[in-house]
Amino acid sequence: MAEIRRAVPADADAIAALEAEIYGPDAWSADTVEAELDREDRYYIAIGTDMIEGYAGLFLSRPDADIQTVTVAPQCRRQGLGRELLHHLLVRLREWDYSRVFLEVRSDNTAAIELYEQHGFRRIGLRRGYYAGGVDALNLRLRLGGSPRLGE
Repeated sequence: MAEIRRAVPADADAIAALEAEIYGPDAWSADTVEAELDREDRYYIAIGTDMIEGYAGLFLSRPDADIQTVTVAPQCRRQGLGRELLHHLLVRLREWDYSRVFLEVRSDNTAAIELYEQHGFRRIGLRRGYYAGGVDALNLRLRLGGSPRLGE
């Protein structure tokens, strides 16, 4: 099982390498990753025995938060790591007393959509042609704490 900890600027090169492996030309550079890690927002990495197996990040704008990414190395998928990373983010957001969290996901990423919906996220919108190749983005929201309102 991977250890999840807060990412620090020294992790930028390893995160950028995983970005490049997964996202190709759309990947963030090491400099961009390092700049994100220097901000107040929170990024976490999952470390296996000898590598970063995944990472997840938040953009914080109280009372809301936005999940920027939940990314798992291809060889580590389908083992529950994405679920662990998402759970870690949601626990932190509840501890920090955030009320809502939003995210966007590729409409063709059925595994991620299923994961998010299992955690209570609801579809609230669609951005047509948002991703490369004209793939739509689904907008999802989760209300944290309290009882959800009807229709949310």
